[in-house]
Amino acid sequence: MAELIKDLCRINGVSGNEGDVRKYIISKIKDKMSDITVDSMGNVIALKKGRKSGKKIMLVSNMDEPGFIVSGVTDKGYLKIKNVGSIDSRVIISKKVVIGSGVKGIIGMKAIHLQKKSERENTVATEDLFVDIGASSKKNALK
Repeated sequence: MAELIKDLCRINGVSGNEGDVRKYIISKIKDKMSDITVDSMGNVIALKKGRKSGKKIMLVSNMDEPGFIVSGVTDKGYLKIKNVGSIDSRVIISKKVVIGSGVKGIIGMKAIHLQKKSERENTVATEDLFVDIGASSKKNALK
């Protein structure tokens, strides 16, 4: 069970992009279920027929997770981001992220010595953060 949870945690599944999570779940349950369907919203509905006791059990879980969407690229090659789901911007600064199918980056913000006093005293909004992917220019980042 621990390995299953680790595997699920390693799969990117930002809200609206849960396809890889869905495929993984189906691959793990397909031989154990009587019927598996995916509805128009992408939900996996699996049925396991049991004994005729009249009792039923339903297990429910989310497949998605909060994340970000790239909203732009700066001239210096940093990615601008917006939240997808609810994320507290205070806890994401300096966190590692994966963009798309494998580009790695780290969330950053304006250096403290470049901030005005009012910026230092307030929580930074996600829209004021950026992702550094090691690109040296906008052109390089877009590649």
